[in-house]
Amino acid sequence: MNYLHRSSPAPASPLAKALIRLSVIPGALSFVVGVATGIWKMGCIRGLFSAYPPDFLPSHGTIMVGAFLGTLVIFEKILPHATLSLFWVPYLWCFSIYLLRVNFKLAVALNLIALAGWIAYNALISIKIKRFAEPLILVLVYVLLSAVIFVEKGIDMGTSSAIHALLFPVATISLERIELSMATGRMLSRLTYFFLIVLILVSLLDLFFNFLGNEFYGLFFIVLLILMFSNDMTFKFLRQKIGFSISYPLHEFSLKTIFIAYLWLLLSAWFLLVSKFLPQSRDIVIHSTGLGLSL
Repeated sequence: MNYLHRSSPAPASPLAKALIRLSVIPGALSFVVGVATGIWKMGCIRGLFSAYPPDFLPSHGTIMVGAFLGTLVIFEKILPHATLSLFWVPYLWCFSIYLLRVNFKLAVALNLIALAGWIAYNALISIKIKRFAEPLILVLVYVLLSAVIFVEKGIDMGTSSAIHALLFPVATISLERIELSMATGRMLSRLTYFFLIVLILVSLLDLFFNFLGNEFYGLFFIVLLILMFSNDMTFKFLRQKIGFSISYPLHEFSLKTIFIAYLWLLLSAWFLLVSKFLPQSRDIVIHSTGLGLSL
């Protein structure tokens, strides 16, 4: 569900919507390229292939989080209120990621322009809907993602960059999970938003000054999971449906899927807490969290 679509009555330009819909193409291709480079690199590590992916391609993590998810979220949020003045934002964001190893200075310039467009869009939306928490979180998490990609020269450069980049899907999916709860005006929902804002700002500082360990992010995941679960109106609705015996098989399937997703996210938090003892903890955390968020 898109809170921007629900809250603002302003119609979108048909031409702008058509142009933004086309941005799903580079986003979808990024998913294919990201998966292919990941399998290719793993095959090289296992001795199945002799040649590594081309040097001009960003790393697997950079493509999956930066190019694929980064473009997808912009596409999903900006489409309902697309304007001709901002249709270029998802394209520029995606292309800037692919230029990371080709022309770094140009990539930074294009990314900053795309980021400025994204900030402008969320500022306009926050004024229209008279709510500032969701747009602020979306802006901050993109600032964090840009910093990770262009300061660390990619997401796969080390555990620190991977963990920081992980906050991008975590924050965006968290907004979706607690959106219905926020509409009720619950104080716990506001606390969750505040927690996300503080965490993103702290993570941004940690990116530059490196004063936190993985254990901190493990604790963060546990706290966030508790807040998300407490605010998950969809889970509560499905549980009530089943409790009153008026549910359908799809309701039971959805309830079990959401519950399994929370278990996977809890597993990733545990891996972060014990990351010192697991040499492959980064890959385990990233992919277990990705699976949980996908579910």
